[in-house]
Amino acid sequence: MALTPKQTRFAEEYLLDMNATQAAIRAGYSVNGADVTASRLLGKASVREVIEAGKARTVATVRVTVEDIVRVAWEIAMDSDAKHSARVSALALLAKRHPEFSEKHEVHAEIDARIVQGIAQLSTDDLKRLASGNS
Repeated sequence: MALTPKQTRFAEEYLLDMNATQAAIRAGYSVNGADVTASRLLGKASVREVIEAGKARTVATVRVTVEDIVRVAWEIAMDSDAKHSARVSALALLAKRHPEFSEKHEVHAEIDARIVQGIAQLSTDDLKRLASGNS
């Protein structure tokens, strides 16, 4: 399905800074509810296709790889003449790529409900005795 001129403008504006709400406003949609309009537009397959095609063109034109970004970040982080804030930002960017510094952590746990039920049935005296280490 073809996009309306406003939808096309939204996609073009979105590609500038990836800020959907601001893209909707710049494309001529109402400021009131721009976030809802932006979300609705991003939900349309035809709009997403135009955005993805634009992203692909940008990547092909710029030809920057993840490795390029990591290499430059490392150079900045190790440059003793660089501003402290630039070095810290570069290190933060590099840390995001390292699993130990990831903000996402997987936790695998199995809880035996019988233990929880058993604890719930203990008396206050039993709990005090267990806490003190006396069986």
